[in-house]
Amino acid sequence: NLCNLFGKEFINPMSTSGDKFYNYKGADTQIIAGEKYYHLYFSPKQEGENTFLGDCWIHSTTWGIQKITLHTSPTANINFVNRLIVVQEFLLTPDKRWVFAKDKIVADLSPFKKDKISFIGRKVAQYKNVQINQSSINEVLSKNKKKEEVTFVEDALTKNIDYWLKNRHETLSKNELSVYKMIDTLKQMPIFKKYVNTLAFITDGRKKLGKIEIGPWFRWISGNQLEKIRTRFDLGTTSAFSKKIRLHGYLAYGWGDQRLKGKFDITYRLLDRHGITLFASYLNDLDNGKNKHINEDASMDNMFSQIIRRDGIRQKFLGVKEIKFSILKDWQNNFSAQLIFNRTDFETFQPLPVKKIFSLKSDDIINTEIGIKLRYTPGEKKIVSHRKAKKIRSNLPIMELYYAKGLPDVLQSEYSYHKFHFSTTQTLRLPKLGKINYTVYAGKIIGDNIPFIVLEVHPGNEIFYYNKNSFNLMNRFEYVSDKYYGLNFEHNIEKKVLNLLPFMRKSKIRQFYNFKTVCGDVNTSNRKLNRTEFGGYHLRTLKGNFYTEIGTGFDNIFKFFRIDAVWRFTPKITNPRFEVLNQSAQNFGIFGSFQLQF
Repeated sequence: NLCNLFGKEFINPMSTSGDKFYNYKGADTQIIAGEKYYHLYFSPKQEGENTFLGDCWIHSTTWGIQKITLHTSPTANINFVNRLIVVQEFLLTPDKRWVFAKDKIVADLSPFKKDKISFIGRKVAQYKNVQINQSSINEVLSKNKKKEEVTFVEDALTKNIDYWLKNRHETLSKNELSVYKMIDTLKQMPIFKKYVNTLAFITDGRKKLGKIEIGPWFRWISGNQLEKIRTRFDLGTTSAFSKKIRLHGYLAYGWGDQRLKGKFDITYRLLDRHGITLFASYLNDLDNGKNKHINEDASMDNMFSQIIRRDGIRQKFLGVKEIKFSILKDWQNNFSAQLIFNRTDFETFQPLPVKKIFSLKSDDIINTEIGIKLRYTPGEKKIVSHRKAKKIRSNLPIMELYYAKGLPDVLQSEYSYHKFHFSTTQTLRLPKLGKINYTVYAGKIIGDNIPFIVLEVHPGNEIFYYNKNSFNLMNRFEYVSDKYYGLNFEHNIEKKVLNLLPFMRKSKIRQFYNFKTVCGDVNTSNRKLNRTEFGGYHLRTLKGNFYTEIGTGFDNIFKFFRIDAVWRFTPKITNPRFEVLNQSAQNFGIFGSFQLQF
C-alpha cells in the first residue's frame, strides 16, 4: 500500500485505499504475446500529497501487473528532486507466478531551482533465470548472518568491459555510453577536480594535502568566556598515508587563560572480516560541551558558538586531562562490543564548585574507569571512510548497554563505583501519519562520595541552536543524578495538518511536536559531597521528580531550516530560600537549526 522513496512515504496507486487519492481511467485493451492486458491511467486527486501519476498494464486473467510507470506528483513533499520516474516490469512464469524482470529509477536531482544545473541519476536492475522454492537456494540462505544479505561472486566487481559487452542483458544505449565517457573525461579535467576539492573543503572543513589533511577550518579561531580568543590547528593523516592507521592531533591556545592545550589520537583498523578497531588518545583541553553518551559531540569549539549563545548564562567549563584506550569488535550480525579504559584528571572553573571539595585524599579529582559498551543495531548499514563511519539506521530499535567500574587506587584514582546505562533508540514510519523518533534510557551509579563530574550530568544546551540530544532550556550542569530514567520522543507529522489549508498544499514546510522528560535522584552521601543547592553555584537534584520539555514547530523551511518552540516544566521548589533558581530560569524559548534532508 505504501512505498518509500528517498526516505519519504508515497501512496501506491494500487493500494487498497487508492481510490481516495487517485483518479483512474481505462485507456486501452491489447493482446501481448497471446495474452490480454488492460491499459490503466492514474493521476492524483489533489495537490500536496505524496502520490504518483502514470500508467500500468494489467493482465486480464491473473490481474497481475505486467508493467507500471510512476512519475512523482509535481507537488510531492520531497526536496532537491525535480523529477523522479520509476518503471517496473514483471514476467509471468509457466506456473503463473509474477516475478521481477526489470526495475528502473531515473531521478533529476538539483540543489537549485528547476531551471538551474541538475544531476540525473539512473539505476537499472535486470533479472533473469529466476528460481523459486529450490532446495539449493535455501542452503545458501541458511548461511546468511543477516536477515537480508547480498553476496557476490569473488571476481564479480573486477570484470572488464569485454565481459559486460558479452553478458549484459541489454546493450547500453547511446545515451548511457555517452554518460560513461563523460564521467571518465570529467575525472581527468583539472577545473572539475578544483571545484570538487573546493566544495569538499567548504562542506567538510578539511583540506587534503597528499598524505596529510588540515582542518576543519571552522575551528581555527573561536572564542569563549574563559579563553576569550581561542586558536586551534588540526593535522591528520589520509588514506594515502595508510589505509589501516590514522593519526590525528591538534594544538589550541587560549589567549585569555594563556594555556596551551591539545590532543593526539591514533586509530588502527583491521581491513578484513575481523572487524577490530584499536584506539588510543591523550587529551589536555576544556570539555567544550561534550555529551558523554553521544558519539557525535555537540562541541562549542567553533567560530559560530558565541554568536548564538543564550543571553545571561555564564559559560561553564571542565578542564580534562585524559588518557584513553579502547578495543572495538564488530560482528557481521550488527552486534558490537567495545572495551574502554580511561584515566581522567578533572579541573573545575568558576562558577562550578572548586575541585578540592570533591577530593577524598588530595586536592585533585582523578578518576580511573574501565567499562564495556555493547551495541546491537539490526538492519543498520555503514559507509566507512578513512576518518569515520557514517551510520544509516533501519526502522528497527538500536540498543546500547554500558557498564563501567571505578578503579580506586589505580593511577591515583580515588573513587569506587559501578555504573550502568541502557538506551534504545528507534526511527520508524507510521503509515500515513509521518515519522517517529524516540529514545528510552535509564541508568544507575552505585557508590558513595562520587563527584558530580562522574555522576550523570543531564545534558543542557546554552545556545539558540536546537540540540535533539539535550534539554534545550536546561543549563549545563544544572541537574545531576546517580539514578535516572527518561524519554525523548518526536513525531514529524509532515504535511498531514498543513494540507488542510489549501494555500499550504504547494508548500514543502513540515510540522512536528516533541516531548522530553527525565526523572532522577541522588543518594544522601553523594548529595552531601556535591553540596547540592548550596554555595555560589547551585548544583541541583530532581529528588525523584520529572524535568520535562514540550515543543512543536516547523521544519523544511526553504528546504534547510527548522524552528522549535520549547516550553520547560520543572519540579516545584518548596524551600523559599532557593526560589530564585526557578525565577532565573527561562521557561520558554525559540530555537533554530538546519539539516539536509529529502
